[in-house]
Amino acid sequence: MGATTEEAHPLTGLPMLLRADTQYVETMYEYGTFAPTLRGRVPEAYLIPAALEEVLTRLAAHGIALEPAEATPLDVEAFRIDSVGTAERAFQGRNEQTLFGRYEPGRVTPAPGDMLARADQPLGRLLFSLVEPQSDDGFANWGFLADRLRAGEAYPIRRVPGG
Repeated sequence: MGATTEEAHPLTGLPMLLRADTQYVETMYEYGTFAPTLRGRVPEAYLIPAALEEVLTRLAAHGIALEPAEATPLDVEAFRIDSVGTAERAFQGRNEQTLFGRYEPGRVTPAPGDMLARADQPLGRLLFSLVEPQSDDGFANWGFLADRLRAGEAYPIRRVPGG
């Protein structure tokens, strides 16, 4: 652990913390193992609508490779939302959301600007964690899709199951 100093970011002017040359010892509990509460199958790819600009921007910022989706019909799996639970209190400025539902097979033709994010890439596990609707550390949980999540409707990002 160490001390920090606050400075203005050179491009945005917003405050940022910089590490100072001061160190001190801090006792921290070590969580040696984690047990999953839910397991999922990783698809071949995810189809992300062009309208989800913030999601596409954040994926690119995380280093996830994206490619334009061709306008040919795709077999997909859509997560049909049964219910949405929203935390009453904010955590780190966001109200976490929990989705309940099930995947249903379907077929869609990508619209212009829709993007594919393939799971077979160096950051494929990160992609899976960020876009899966029931991930406890994904975009849905962090509230980035809050205005698009309603019971009875489909989660906006589709899975492309592959072969």
